[in-house]
Amino acid sequence: MLTRTLRYGRTTQPLAWVVPYERLPGMWRIHWPDGNISDMLNLARAKDAAIVIANRDPARHNDRLFHWEPVSENARAACADALNAEEATEQPLPLEIAPSTGDRVAPTTDTHEAAE
Repeated sequence: MLTRTLRYGRTTQPLAWVVPYERLPGMWRIHWPDGNISDMLNLARAKDAAIVIANRDPARHNDRLFHWEPVSENARAACADALNAEEATEQPLPLEIAPSTGDRVAPTTDTHEAAE
């Protein structure tokens, strides 16, 4: 499976990458230039979502100028190594139950306890 880049017009900077998800065959993830990664999607939905989100920029008015390009295997391997290392460090945030509302919230550390 090939990684694909989304480009607009003749730009050389990719707007997004659609990368196969190694853990589940047939699933893909959108990688954005700012480092954000989407949830898993099938290829058609991933490509559509990337175009819809990239099209929010007011400078991009013509949908026909969006196009997908395959990424070379060398670039894909370097990208995959970096992305797999990043995914390996992703850990879910533990949640606690807030006593006042019963909502699940991120744990807080008391600054006095941390200083001791």
